[in-house]
Amino acid sequence: MDEALVRVLWRRTSHYAYGYATKISSLRWMIARHPEIRGCPPGAARVYGQLACWSAATGNRGDAWRWAKAAIRANWREPRAAIALAALTGAVTVESVLTTLHRHGRGI
Repeated sequence: MDEALVRVLWRRTSHYAYGYATKISSLRWMIARHPEIRGCPPGAARVYGQLACWSAATGNRGDAWRWAKAAIRANWREPRAAIALAALTGAVTVESVLTTLHRHGRGI
């Protein structure tokens, strides 16, 4: 594409910006429907890192830890695993990281 077809506005008021349960179930559905994701270490690490972050945001420490380990095993450079681990220690909140990323047009 030579031009953008959609402009995404990252705002706290977005209906889906902080819908962690929806994000978790969507990612789990995607992994179940597309097992080939597991065969691509960087792609798998990204999905696992996102699951770790959203799990940490919901307070589900067990799942957050499990997904963060899976992300690191798949790709030790995956930044989402580091975000989730930092959230698990209480050093940051997923919400604060997400807010900062949204200000720069990025997401987790």
